Amino acid sequence: MAQLQNILFRNHRQIGTDIQGSAHAFRDRSTWEHGHPAHRESQDRIQWVDPQTGYDCLLHRNGFGTWCGYVGVSKDHSLHGLTYWDLGDLSIYLSVHGGITYTEECTAIQPDGSGICHPTDGEDHIWWIGFDCNHSGDNAPLESVRFGPGVDAYKSSAYAIEQTHSLAEQVAELASA
Repeated sequence: MAQLQNILFRNHRQIGTDIQGSAHAFRDRSTWEHGHPAHRESQDRIQWVDPQTGYDCLLHRNGFGTWCGYVGVSKDHSLHGLTYWDLGDLSIYLSVHGGITYTEECTAIQPDGSGICHPTDGEDHIWWIGFDCNHSGDNAPLESVRFGPGVDAYKSSAYAIEQTHSLAEQVAELASA
C-alpha cells in the first residue's frame, strides 16, 4: 500500500515499480481557494490497472475539485450492470470513503474532461463502480465550498488511490458472488 501512496504520475510512464498509468489535467483552478493543498496536484484524471486485481481504475476530479475513484468491471463480473440502487445489501461489502455513490457504464470523455471512461485493452463494456471525496466533513478546493461542520483535511490523490485500490480488492472478492 505504501507504494500506491508514493506514486509519481507522469503521462504514459510507469507509476511506481509495477503500475502503469497516465494522468491528465483539465480543471480551471482560478476559483480554487488560494494556497489549498489541491494546487500541489497538477493532474485531474489518473488511470491505471490495479496490479493486484487487474481491474481498470480511474480517479477523476469533480467540479468542486475533490477526487472521485472508480473501479471498472467487465461483463462477466457479478456486479456488472447493477445500479447504485440494485447493490442494496451488497453495498455493505464495499467499504470505501463515503460509500458507493456511482454505478454506470462508460460515458464518453468530453473536451472539458468530464466523462467516466478510459481506453482499455479490448474491453468496451466496462461498468464503473465508484465513490467520491465530497461529503460532510470533506474539504473541497473550490473557494468557499465546505461540507459540514468540523471540516477535515483535503483528501489527496494519494488517499483516493488508496481507497480505489481497496475498492478494487473488495470488488475482486465479489467477482463470483
